[in-house]
Amino acid sequence: MNSVELEFTFDDTPWERLSRSLQPGGSLPADVLLSALEGEDEQALRSALDELRAKSVAVDLTRLPKYACEDSRALRLREEEQLVKANTGFSSLPENDPLRLFYAELEGALCSAPPETRALLAAVPPIAAEYVGMGVLLMDLIQEGSLAVWEAIAADAPPADYPAKIREALLLAVLAQARADGVGRRLLEAMRDYRAVDERLLSQLGRNATIEEIAEQMHLRPDEAARVADAIRAARLLERAVPAEEPERTREEEQAVEDTALFQMRSRIADLLSLLPPDDAKILSLRFGLEGGAPMAAPEVGKIMRLTTQEVASREAAALAVLRSKA
Repeated sequence: MNSVELEFTFDDTPWERLSRSLQPGGSLPADVLLSALEGEDEQALRSALDELRAKSVAVDLTRLPKYACEDSRALRLREEEQLVKANTGFSSLPENDPLRLFYAELEGALCSAPPETRALLAAVPPIAAEYVGMGVLLMDLIQEGSLAVWEAIAADAPPADYPAKIREALLLAVLAQARADGVGRRLLEAMRDYRAVDERLLSQLGRNATIEEIAEQMHLRPDEAARVADAIRAARLLERAVPAEEPERTREEEQAVEDTALFQMRSRIADLLSLLPPDDAKILSLRFGLEGGAPMAAPEVGKIMRLTTQEVASREAAALAVLRSKA
């Protein structure tokens, strides 16, 4: 078959398209951010966070799956989260526990530090506790936060900026670990599977499937399937992203482009319909308004074609199946 193929090329990365769609002062789910940055390096993640900060867009960590790892780290993360919730302090840990030993060293360092530095470093553990259980061990969070304090001191940053600097460092650590744990990759895979299952069930059931039905097909709990559905809705920002600016065209140029695209579309439709028996092609043309008229309901088409409504629906479904297999 001699058909016209339309090819579209998108030079922008998923993150660039997503970034253009974000409104200042809004928020962005962390898992959607990671899915848009999948395959990018840590510098790309840092740049993305800088851009979000400049737009005053917050990163929402609430949908970030906890304990995404499957090794002994997951057990330790749970233990640390329980420890922080219990508010019993690190002294409740075994004497040889790495976190207890590290915190004892940190307290010793604070005692010998200048008073102003001591206050800044003392603020790190409480802020680090806000990120506990999110994939990064508490000891590593405290180390990252302390490093951010020393960097802020070296840069002579105002004391009021230190809490924000600490949180920026901890956010980066959490997102970098989540990316290393495959959160972005698994979300993309789950979104593809969700769409495929949703489309299949729509065809089989003749209606939109429920979350429970989709979850059963994906072998997920309903709440897990719901999180994937939420991510898909959030990721539609990509589809609504503002396109890159293009040189303005004159009305004549725009009309020429429209005429060419219309001609190609009509040629493609004609090629596809030529694969069908004439009556079936006529049914599709009437049902979808392919000959320039308004789309018709199945009973209206039945009157014209001298068919029952059921016969129209059956032949329409069969014809569309043929076209899908040839498209």
